[in-house]
Amino acid sequence: MIRLRITHLSSLLRVLAGTVLFAMTLLSASGGWPSQDQDRRAASQPPLASATEPEEPTSLDPRQPLTELQGRWVEETLAAMSLQDRAGQVLMVRAFGKYYPADAETRLDLTALVDDLALGGVILFRSQAYEATALLDDLQVASAKAGHLTLLVAADFEWGAGFRIEGAVPFPTAMAVGATYDASTAEWMGAASARDARALGIHWIFAPVADVNVNPRNPVINVRAFGEDPQHVGGMVAAFVRGAQGGGVLATAKHFPGHGDTAVDSHIALPVLGHDSERLQAVELAPFRAAIEAGVASIMTAHMAVPAFTADRWLPATLSRAVLTDLLRTQLRFEGLVVTDAMEMGGISRRWWSGQAAVEALVAGADMVLLSPNPRAVHAAVVRAVERGALSEQRLDDAVRRVLSAKVKLGLTGYEDEQLLARLSGSFALASEAHRAQEVADAAVTLLRDRSALIPLDARVWNSVVVVGVSDNNQPAPTASLVAALREPLANVAAFSIDGRTRGDEAAEIVAAAAKARTVVLAVRVRIRSSSGKIALPPRQASYAKMIAQLEVPTIVVALGSPYAVAAFPEASTVVAAYGWSEPLQRAVARALVGEIPFSGRLPVSVPGLYRVGHGVSTSVLDAGLRVPELGTGSGMSVPSRPAVDLGAARAALRDWVDRGAFPGAVFAVGHRNELIGYGAIGRMSYEPEARAMTTSAIFDLASLTKVIATTTVAMQAVERGYLRLDYPVQALVPEFEGEGKEAVTIRHLLTHTSGLPAYVEFFRDYDPAAAGAAVREQVMDRIYASSLETPAGTQYVYSDLGIILLGEVLTRALGEPFWEYAEREVFAPLAMTDTGWNPPANLRDRIPPTERDPWRDRMLVGEVHDENTYVIGGISSHAGLFSTAWDLSIFAQMLLNMGSYDHHRILHRATIDGWRKRQQIVPGSSRALGWDTAQGSGNWSMFDAAAIGHTGFTGTSLWIDFQRDLFVVLLTNRVHPTRENRQHRQARIDFHIAVVRAIDSVRRP
Repeated sequence: MIRLRITHLSSLLRVLAGTVLFAMTLLSASGGWPSQDQDRRAASQPPLASATEPEEPTSLDPRQPLTELQGRWVEETLAAMSLQDRAGQVLMVRAFGKYYPADAETRLDLTALVDDLALGGVILFRSQAYEATALLDDLQVASAKAGHLTLLVAADFEWGAGFRIEGAVPFPTAMAVGATYDASTAEWMGAASARDARALGIHWIFAPVADVNVNPRNPVINVRAFGEDPQHVGGMVAAFVRGAQGGGVLATAKHFPGHGDTAVDSHIALPVLGHDSERLQAVELAPFRAAIEAGVASIMTAHMAVPAFTADRWLPATLSRAVLTDLLRTQLRFEGLVVTDAMEMGGISRRWWSGQAAVEALVAGADMVLLSPNPRAVHAAVVRAVERGALSEQRLDDAVRRVLSAKVKLGLTGYEDEQLLARLSGSFALASEAHRAQEVADAAVTLLRDRSALIPLDARVWNSVVVVGVSDNNQPAPTASLVAALREPLANVAAFSIDGRTRGDEAAEIVAAAAKARTVVLAVRVRIRSSSGKIALPPRQASYAKMIAQLEVPTIVVALGSPYAVAAFPEASTVVAAYGWSEPLQRAVARALVGEIPFSGRLPVSVPGLYRVGHGVSTSVLDAGLRVPELGTGSGMSVPSRPAVDLGAARAALRDWVDRGAFPGAVFAVGHRNELIGYGAIGRMSYEPEARAMTTSAIFDLASLTKVIATTTVAMQAVERGYLRLDYPVQALVPEFEGEGKEAVTIRHLLTHTSGLPAYVEFFRDYDPAAAGAAVREQVMDRIYASSLETPAGTQYVYSDLGIILLGEVLTRALGEPFWEYAEREVFAPLAMTDTGWNPPANLRDRIPPTERDPWRDRMLVGEVHDENTYVIGGISSHAGLFSTAWDLSIFAQMLLNMGSYDHHRILHRATIDGWRKRQQIVPGSSRALGWDTAQGSGNWSMFDAAAIGHTGFTGTSLWIDFQRDLFVVLLTNRVHPTRENRQHRQARIDFHIAVVRAIDSVRRP
């Protein structure tokens, strides 16, 4: 009771002293008294500056002296503090940011500690973002109401907020950052960590790890370190410090004097670092010197014995004056905060009572004592130690002075309502940081070997991949992101998991599945776990994993965690180090395996007997697009490294038909085996005497190619994604489609032109061209809904524009957005078909060949859709209206030949393409597949394999894809110029395609 009265009296004196100082500050700065608003905002200590936006940012480098005003605040605040308050300022306790009821014992106990002990701060552990921010706000208010100082809030953000906060951007590990050998990545991680920390209400991050991990058996550091080369680690540490402290938080270099060459976990027992002083100076201390030179604000001690400095194999560095004062303060000239590691750890608690340990740490030179097992007992022990002279009052005051100096530099001289919750969503876990995290991960993943040249896994080739996650505990290895990222480009990826619970029969089934695959990815997660004392795969999991690695199937071992784990798999043909299992690292592994990005990381540690520091196999990005070799000048023929295909006869055929007036000009593109072997332009844009020569960049009105390029592809994706089913009745989506027999019409009927709807109706005749637009679209759609079936659904094949126009409305309703917007976003954009779309803008008109002189519109059509029905409904339809180039169509065709993948973008699944290109045979004799026509049963296209698919457009366009020959042919003409009555194009395109196929086959034959 007496102690509490003294505490509150000292708090009152501190408030009065601070208030006087605050008033003097305002008078000297503004010549007047504080306003009512300013007075209302003052908490237990009036702020010298805003806690979040200081008027003049203060350097957090401890070598930079305080301003005169800051120094006065520190000294006067210290002078007003009781012994009990000073003892509280050097203690920090644990907090979890999760939901607690108002009367929860845990929450009440934490608030009571803040209230009773005048704590210097709290340390945030595993938390949710909003809950953590709300908790911290409540604790700060509680501290202020009790008359105490603003709390310093700290957290272990070793690789970003994701280290402790759910919902944060997951960053790569420190070792992954080290593998980039780019210090700017460490500086980014420090700055990003600072932004997230301040958004949450955190001021101090216990990072970076400055340990040099030279011991592969180290169970507690490992991927937490940047590497094993002292200079490399020091550069990364310094960069992280610059980024973090530049972002307004205190950074912490840990664990002094260096925990990287130990094989004992200090959470369990006391490690002994037995090296001599010369070695310690050269290796362990080097990164700490770099951190100090970078202005690091704090250094955390290690609970480990260092006999070279202490002459005692049982004395932890944390409790050693020789280490904390003589070495760190005097020799290394560190002037910032010295903070202990958690005092509850076995390296301390197994031999020292918590009160004794805290006092010894303070005597040795520590300024802040973390996570003692019993904070109240420790607080009392510190007070007693001062009272009996075991801890000098000057030493305690020096520690408190440093804590206060850190607080004043951070602007924590009084707590105001910072509206953290309101600001959190605007500044925490930003998408831009996620993008940067992925870039860093991409640069980090390291290919250690690839004996069989397995990398890259080409998505264009059918691959059956089995991913087996192997975990070092009883929980499945976290491989979901890896599997998902592999499934995006690859056709068939199955996933299995092996952990400590896996039985022998289950393992046998996994091995059997792996044996049937074309490639196995063995993702091994070996991680550091506090208090585990070891870092290795347990024997059971290791034996199962070795069985898989020894299969005759090409195996890729991916170390999702400790890179040293790869030493256990000498049989694996390909080995990758990921240094962690965060989502960005898993995605980076997948992207590098398929060649979307190169492998460029290099080992920041050595793997004994296998790989040295700096080792890494560099790869190139897989060119998964359409290869474009040098084209013969003016010939339109390729000059590839393999035997050339002579397309001279095909080009000559086009030239002949241009001369005979079949069309003014043409552009063609021929692709064979992923290579553009022919690409050229013939003739002119029109028959006008001054007409410009046709160019390969010409943009054509595709007419009915719209049906397959846009509408059919969108329908394929809609079915894949579960928005649509082929055998849904049309009436399910368009109930307005009423009438006799219409209930039987399905989506499949529309795609195969077997719906029974009329082939064509000249709706446009009933409208003035000037009235074209959305209103007419609605009227035309109503007329299609009301159109009577000419035959029952599924009984006759009639090529029907009406059916495809109706399909466009079906897709729009199924997708919940206009089908054309979906097509542009989900098909054209990923394929970089930049010259493809409806209603081309006027600035492209010079690239668009004219089509017909239209009597209905009374003008020559240039850049506006030729099809009148499409024009009258606004220029956009599912059956016509698309404009494009031969190059864009080549990309699209190659995507189909690649079975749905192009340039690392999967547009369609392989199974979808297989199903949709087959003849449906709803009506016997029909050559129609789903949306597409086939060469089978179509005499005009018998030059192609029977399973080839294609389509033509009324304006003189065509696209054919021959999967058996690995061939596509694009032919674009404006044959309707100046009139559609010219039909010579029919024979012209037959002659051209025959010549192309003959040229291909002449090379294909032995």
